[in-house]
Amino acid sequence: LTLPLTREGNALICGGVDAGVEQILRALLFSALSQHSAQTLHAYLLDLGSQSLLAFAGAPHVGDVMTLEDGEKVERFFGVMQGLMAERRARFAAHGGSFARSCEKSEGCPAILVVINGLAAFSDAFPDLEEELIGLVRGSAQVGIFIVAVGETPGSVRMRLKSYFRQIVACN
Repeated sequence: LTLPLTREGNALICGGVDAGVEQILRALLFSALSQHSAQTLHAYLLDLGSQSLLAFAGAPHVGDVMTLEDGEKVERFFGVMQGLMAERRARFAAHGGSFARSCEKSEGCPAILVVINGLAAFSDAFPDLEEELIGLVRGSAQVGIFIVAVGETPGSVRMRLKSYFRQIVACN
């Protein structure tokens, strides 16, 4: 199971508990980690739901799995991601601003996958980070940072945030 993140951009997966969204998310993660080496893909997981993503904590690709109990770590993580986006923009500018072209020409530019399981819980627990999340989703794919987020329904995700996801998968 795959999503064409590098070609199509960030993805929003929507569906209730009984729709199999967590199974789809785990299958996507397993597929991504199986198809890429730890040198070419780094993953950071925010599991604000069932905490089923903790099973991926030991994978060499996974930098961290954060939960609702990790509030300060989540806040620091968003600061680090904003800095990394700015650094990559400057680095990739020499190659026409393209992540793909820059990676063809140099070593050490892994794709970064950020998974947010539980957008409603994120909004409730981290209202001060909502603008940072929008900024991350808006500008990340161009610099090789790809977001996969899970919401209960497409209508439950704020329109401003939803508009920056190029792929929306609805599960019933």
